[in-house]
Amino acid sequence: MKEDIGARDAVQVDGRAARRRRARRTGRRRRWVLAATGLVLAGSAAAGGLALDRDPAPDADPVPGAGPAALPAATTALPVPTTTVPPPPQLPRGGRRLFPRYRVVGFYGMQNLDVPTPSGRYRTHQEDAIVRSFLEAVRRIDGMLVLDVQPGRDDFLSSVRHWEPYLRQPDVGIALDPEFAMGPGQVPGKHLGRTDAAAINRASAYVAGIVRRHRLPQKLFMVHQFHDSMIRDKARIAIRPGLAMTWNADGFGVRKAKLDDYRSYTRDRRFHPGLKLFYENDVDLMSPREVMKLKPVPRVINYQ
Repeated sequence: MKEDIGARDAVQVDGRAARRRRARRTGRRRRWVLAATGLVLAGSAAAGGLALDRDPAPDADPVPGAGPAALPAATTALPVPTTTVPPPPQLPRGGRRLFPRYRVVGFYGMQNLDVPTPSGRYRTHQEDAIVRSFLEAVRRIDGMLVLDVQPGRDDFLSSVRHWEPYLRQPDVGIALDPEFAMGPGQVPGKHLGRTDAAAINRASAYVAGIVRRHRLPQKLFMVHQFHDSMIRDKARIAIRPGLAMTWNADGFGVRKAKLDDYRSYTRDRRFHPGLKLFYENDVDLMSPREVMKLKPVPRVINYQ
């Protein structure tokens, strides 16, 4: 009996030992599986970066290789709405820069202007119907309209403001004529007008602002001169972005005097050179071939 009992005890002991060994082996395998799973999750998190916006549920089964494919739909990029901006306007014959691509050849004239006015300012504005007719004419040839400002006893800026509706157009330029800028008590035709850099700068700043706001191409901005006393502080005149600022030699008479004026005014290379020719007042009118041989060659050539 003792032997049987001992045998049974031995069997029981052996059984308990075997179960303990199996439990130890099972525990090692379970710990290994958990560790391996932890490595997979860590690897997935590293691959997904910060795109994972929440932790998995505590009771969820770990899925090897889970990563970016498990991203929530909310992270999908949405299309950004776009608006079509119309292209900025161009010059009549293309492009947005007037010089040096083009050379302007113009013809000066006016209609129905009466210098003595009831306002006492010795200036009047051309009728809109006439301005529109000129604008329609130049558009038929892909040309440009230049509005010449002769302010009388008014100032350049006020006169330029009047023409803003036209200056908003890409094919309309402006010219300032100091010969007719009168002081108190002065009368056009009896006195030679004068201006200064400050007055020109105010006008050019205003026109440059129109060009900027309306995304216009480079606009012709011309200043006439035929005597050095007509403009004070010329060196202080500002060069404005968006403006093709041109100095126009406006005198008439014998050829030598005209050319001396032209060479004098073109020494300031900040400005584009311009030359006016008079059909009736010039002595020995220069031919187009002779004009094109001048140094520098005029960017603006206008006839009156």
